[in-house]
Amino acid sequence: MKKTAATIISAVASFILILCIVFTSVQLVINDDVFMENELKKTDTAASMGVSSYAVQVPALHSLLEYMQGRADSINPDDLVLVNGEYVQMFELEIEQVHMEEVQTVWLALVNYRNIGLALAFVLFVLSIIICGKGALGAILRGYLFGLAGFALLGAFVGTWAAADFDAFWVFFHRTIFPASNNWLLPASSRMIQMLPTQFFSDVIVRICMFAVTAIVFIGIVDVIILLLGRKRKSKEEIIEDDSIEIIEPEGPDILAVYKNLNLPVSQRDKVDQNSDATEEE
Repeated sequence: MKKTAATIISAVASFILILCIVFTSVQLVINDDVFMENELKKTDTAASMGVSSYAVQVPALHSLLEYMQGRADSINPDDLVLVNGEYVQMFELEIEQVHMEEVQTVWLALVNYRNIGLALAFVLFVLSIIICGKGALGAILRGYLFGLAGFALLGAFVGTWAAADFDAFWVFFHRTIFPASNNWLLPASSRMIQMLPTQFFSDVIVRICMFAVTAIVFIGIVDVIILLLGRKRKSKEEIIEDDSIEIIEPEGPDILAVYKNLNLPVSQRDKVDQNSDATEEE
């Protein structure tokens, strides 16, 4: 009963831990300057925006990401940008500023939730150890596999949906995280929309999934290896401790041992054999 309770608690802790890993993967990807800049170049929206090259968009993207993470005071780069022959702010629409304020609020809240989640997962793992005692490691390892299975089902559903209809998934995602606002519905004139098309976000999500899945599966593989090694060692210990195995002792004296102990020459061994035969007859 204790092992079952510890396993369930560990499964919950593991599911929370996996969610924390996913969010951390998001942080890693959006702060990968090389990848993000390559995505800007790949989507090739500079000409349609009226700027000379994707390099003009790079500081604007950095400003967005820095502002979102609470490390900048504005979504616009420090310098004006040349758009259609005129120096202007890259993001000059009020709705762009308001939307990014909402994004920043959600992002900083998720950072706090992630940190709380890590602390909660740790507390739950410790609780599993207290409940289960000696068998806690096995309960935690099995719990991770259950938590991984639950997350895999959720991930398979979301992944299938996004692959089948990314636009519908993207709308649902925004309506979920901004339930009381439509500011994410930016107008077509928004340079934020022009610079960051659906393909950009799709590629970013794929990259995040690659990071998260690699970390989560690696932990799972190590988990399984430890479980298998532990089971193998337990099987060996059970064989050694099995009292039902009877060791059959040979009947009569061990003649070779007698020879060795007495250190008798060959010429005197007949006498020892005769004495041994007499002992057996008695």
